[in-house]
Order: sequence, then C-alpha cells, then structure tokens
Amino acid sequence: MIEESVREQLVDSMMQIIDQERMIEGSKLALAGHADFNLFDAFRIFDVMGRGCLTLSELYNGLVKHLGLVPSQDELELFFQRYDRDMDGSLRFTEFCDAFIPLDPHIGQVLNGRQSMHRADVYMSGPPEQYFLPITIMDLKELFRTHFRVEVLAEDMRVQLERNPLFELPMAFQLIERRGKIGYQEVRNTLEMRGVMAADRDLTAILNKFEHDTQGNVAKTAFLAEMLPKLPHK
Repeated sequence: MIEESVREQLVDSMMQIIDQERMIEGSKLALAGHADFNLFDAFRIFDVMGRGCLTLSELYNGLVKHLGLVPSQDELELFFQRYDRDMDGSLRFTEFCDAFIPLDPHIGQVLNGRQSMHRADVYMSGPPEQYFLPITIMDLKELFRTHFRVEVLAEDMRVQLERNPLFELPMAFQLIERRGKIGYQEVRNTLEMRGVMAADRDLTAILNKFEHDTQGNVAKTAFLAEMLPKLPHK
C-alpha cells in the first residue's frame, strides 16, 4: 500500500531530523558552556559595517577570514536559507542568534543574558581572538561545521524523498494532519505508531525546522516548503 510506504518514509525522515538536530544541539551546548562566549561579540566578527544584519557574502568573508572555514556554496546557501526566516536576503541579529541558542530553556536564557565582554563607545568589529579564548573559538568553528554538515544531510534527504516514486509529500501531510495543521501531538502520534518514543525536545527540534504559528502548529504550505529540496539539483 502506498499510504503505508509514505508513512514509513515520513517516520524515517523525522528520525533523521531528530539525529541531525541532536548533533547541532550538542555543538550549541558545548559552545554555550564557555563563559566568555556571547552572542553580541560572535555577531561582531561578521558585522564589519555595524548594520545589525549580514549578507551572504559578509557571512562567507567572516568565516574565511576570521575562522579559517571555507564552506561550499551549497553549505552556505542552505545555512543561510534556514536562518533567514523572513527571507529578505540578510541575517538580522535575532536570526543569527537562532543558530547558536540551544533548545535547553535554562541554558538558552543564560546565553541570551550574557553581555559583550568588550564594551566601547564606538562600534568596532574584530577577529574572534579579540573576544574569545582559543578553546571557545575551536567550539565556535565546530558549531559552524556541524551546521553545514547537517544542512547538507537534510538536503540529501529531501532530494531522496522527491526522487522516490513511492513517496508523495502531499499525502504525507494528509496522513498526519489534524484540522489542516501538524503539531506536537500529531508528530508524537506518528512516531509512536512506529515504536519511536521521542522526547519533548526532539519534537520541538522537528517542528522548529518548519515555519509554525505561536502554538507550534505547521500548515501544509510550510510543511511542503521545508520538505522539498531547497537547491536546484540535476
């Protein structure tokens, strides 16, 4: 039955998302564990002009010049697309922060509350060595590497689903939606039907991949937008 095949592949995709997001969460927690790390100084590394937002090229230049990281075009574009929530072609400070703040509410609150260690009357951008200890910079690099690795894995998953003749994305949504939306309970029920017991944090990680309302509910358009490939593929 095609419905059964679609449901199984959807559950498999959700499990892949959980594994991928756990990788990111682990790197976020490692970086947040350094007392010198704060979001303001991390942003300064890239925001050379002090505009409060980053273009794709500014992010790339900062990664190459200051962190010695040279992401591929696909890696950079996938990362940028994920966190550019309003799709205006730039990463605002709050969007940039989403790439660093862990799901753990307590640690997230602590990280959000940290102030810059380098106050100045005039805004100044600088290299990471100006703000962070070497071990902190190492974990900052590792978080970016993890982001890039995960986004490529997620895109590969989306491409495989699109090319699979036994998978239909609209049907996948229809199989688990309730009143035209997917929320925590729908995701939990879908996983549990296949014997997968997901923690609340895992459910949050899945739903955070999609654009959702204030209750965490995902509409069909948002579901399709996230589950379809984001880059052109041959």
